[in-house]
Amino acid sequence: MYMDRTFIPSTHKTTVYELGLNLWRDHVIRSSKIQQRLLNILLDLIHKERTGEVINRGLMRNIIKMLTDLGPSVYQEDFEKPFLEVSADFYRAESQEFIECSDCVRIT
Repeated sequence: MYMDRTFIPSTHKTTVYELGLNLWRDHVIRSSKIQQRLLNILLDLIHKERTGEVINRGLMRNIIKMLTDLGPSVYQEDFEKPFLEVSADFYRAESQEFIECSDCVRIT
């Protein structure tokens, strides 16, 4: 784009592409209606796959890529923290279930 090639470098302004990403992040991804719904959908997809269901991995990969393209803080704050919490809870429950179902033989 002409403006990005000539005007932006000489004035040290943000490119049109970056402005678009910023607007998308601030007005769509972080809107009160969408942010929580998007997180719930992602975490639900992860839970389904962990429990053996087939999910649309391409959809998930594209959403995660979009979050990382919007900046590391978007990925970390909007997805990674809740993902790690849900993962810890899931694997804590899985390990507890495994321990309860396993026969532990005492070796003396």
